[in-house]
Amino acid sequence: QRLDIDSMIDWFLLEGYCANTDTQGNLRLYRSYEGDGRWDFVFYDLDWSFDWIGGSFYGMLTEVNNAGADIPPLIKSLSWNPEFRDKVFSRYAQLGRDVLSNEHVLELVDRFAATVEPEMERDTQRWNYSLSGWTKHVETLRGYFTDRDWIDFTTDQLLFTFYASDEEALRYFGRTAKYRSF
Repeated sequence: QRLDIDSMIDWFLLEGYCANTDTQGNLRLYRSYEGDGRWDFVFYDLDWSFDWIGGSFYGMLTEVNNAGADIPPLIKSLSWNPEFRDKVFSRYAQLGRDVLSNEHVLELVDRFAATVEPEMERDTQRWNYSLSGWTKHVETLRGYFTDRDWIDFTTDQLLFTFYASDEEALRYFGRTAKYRSF
């Protein structure tokens, strides 16, 4: 009653999508005394994101990465609840069709890179790193969406870590797993 489950689901799905390997100690919640007064999750501190492909849902829920002891055990326990599973799978299927589609995210990466690129020479001089290093990082990030089908890959990790059946995969995502190993 005190926790906004939909907020937790969104936080979990976004952290897993970004393959953030540094959620431990970076868990923040807030609540307003206006509205329902429940605790909501804050999505922030993503500097260790998109660094290791295994850091997605698999890493987060199997304690391979630095996910910590706070929320992953709760999500693992809830993953057996049919209503929770339905909410998680339905929400990720929706996000994968629009805001987290490979095409949309790649478009955002390119737009943001183009926006900051004119400032990067000055920034690299100020902080003593190379412009080619920044360019390499941008290309590495782009590679998550051009070298593989990232939304399908993360969907398969989610299905795998929730021990989803082929029937569930078909029902929510219209396909069975493509990536059987991580």
